[in-house]
Amino acid sequence: MHPDANSKSCLGFTLIEVLIAVMVLAVAVLAWMSTQQTAVLTRGQGRTMTVATELVQAQIEELSFRPAQVCPNPPCQGGAQQIIGGFNYVLDWNLTRMNLKDGDNVVPGTRSFWEIAVDVTWQYRGEKSFSASRIVAE
Repeated sequence: MHPDANSKSCLGFTLIEVLIAVMVLAVAVLAWMSTQQTAVLTRGQGRTMTVATELVQAQIEELSFRPAQVCPNPPCQGGAQQIIGGFNYVLDWNLTRMNLKDGDNVVPGTRSFWEIAVDVTWQYRGEKSFSASRIVAE
């Protein structure tokens, strides 16, 4: 507010003061909207990663429960596809039977074990993937 020659003080704001206040408010609102958009995208990506992790873990659990029945003639491969929340998750798994070796020779008296590897891919703002593996004694 600027004093006027005809009065003791001026009541109200000048046009420039109002425009500056509107500009400051607009910049603040745009910055807030940008952070909200990033938060929504990050939440979506986190949700799809959580689903992918749960699918991989469930597949590993299922295969580790009975690897010899699933794969009578190792190595074996398989896959599955699931649509969850509108996203297409493609699972691929490998089962490999292994023995403890000393060079090229199997160490006598040791048990065989299985390596279970599961990969999942899906599309969310580009292709995403997650992999996990587990070693299971026979």
